[in-house]
Amino acid sequence: MKFFYARSSSLAQEEGLRAQVELAEQLGCEKVFAEKISGTKRARPELNKMLEMVREDDVLYVKNVSRLARSMVDFCNILKALEQKKVRVVFVEQNFDTNDPSGKLLLNVMASFSEFQASIIKNSCSEGRERYLKRGGKLGAKRKTSRAKDEAILAAYNQGASYKELQETFGLSKMSVWRRLKCNVA
Repeated sequence: MKFFYARSSSLAQEEGLRAQVELAEQLGCEKVFAEKISGTKRARPELNKMLEMVREDDVLYVKNVSRLARSMVDFCNILKALEQKKVRVVFVEQNFDTNDPSGKLLLNVMASFSEFQASIIKNSCSEGRERYLKRGGKLGAKRKTSRAKDEAILAAYNQGASYKELQETFGLSKMSVWRRLKCNVA
């Protein structure tokens, strides 16, 4: 049986995922496992379903090495699991096939580069966050209320207003009212 594993990291890459599914159709794959999740995460539901479903003499197609894994350890573990089941793996873009000894060698080299690329992206994001914070930027969600509004919520509460009344008056959820009171009372 011919399988295809497709993955994109986010909703923003929806078009790339769609292109992978179209590639699977062109290759005549009978079953496609597609998901939107980071390749650095090992807990990927569709990948795990695929690993359980494949059997001896099946062929698994993947667009490229980085779609299967972004970590050399994960990549090797996934390939080992597939190899133990005697499943042939073909990476379409790189034209690598696990049945071929030179393909196996090149796959390991490509997996190393994929892991290297993921670590560069992670470092770049961390550095960018640090620069943003040094320039005075703030991370996290923006405040839903101003300090003046928080004081008004506290004053109304101290005058006997209920949570329900505070929610309706200030247009906040019960949890938001609770957080405002907790922060201002303490």
